[in-house]
Amino acid sequence: MALSGVDEYYVSDAAAAGHAHPSHKLYAELYSLELWFDSKTEHSTAHVLSTLLSNSINLTNLLLKKSSTLSLGFLASSIWIVNQTVPVPNPTRESTFSYRKRFISISAFQTNPMTKLSRLTLDECENVGLDLLEAVFALENELSVMRIWTCPKVRRDEQQRLQNQIKNSNLDVYLEWFP
Repeated sequence: MALSGVDEYYVSDAAAAGHAHPSHKLYAELYSLELWFDSKTEHSTAHVLSTLLSNSINLTNLLLKKSSTLSLGFLASSIWIVNQTVPVPNPTRESTFSYRKRFISISAFQTNPMTKLSRLTLDECENVGLDLLEAVFALENELSVMRIWTCPKVRRDEQQRLQNQIKNSNLDVYLEWFP
């Protein structure tokens, strides 16, 4: 799927009402996704990215152009999240005043560790830095091609560091970088 000039992306009112939306199952069938944002985008690209990426568990090819939201912090908190264990009060039947804590596991979003990702192209993504790229290398995935084009936080020094990481970790990844 390729979307160009994306400003907003919404699912139907049924999803907003808490009902399962059939398109979420379709996202799991996406193998290739290209999102071409532009400088005229008035809204944050976060909603579009989280809607599409959190459910695209079979994604092998991802191209993002001019995403102002994409960063390690965004991916780690919205897409690659793991289940969190949190305490919740559980009232006992004996007394409405006594609570015992129990722990449950919750996940606000579907976790998508992108294990099948093999080709990643990031073009003019202003918040992409070395931390995100090194995290992609550290994940269990099928990465074979990484293209970093005109991302201002990835300079020649960072590109060389990535090349060294590929070599030292014996990764089979083709890295293409343009300043």
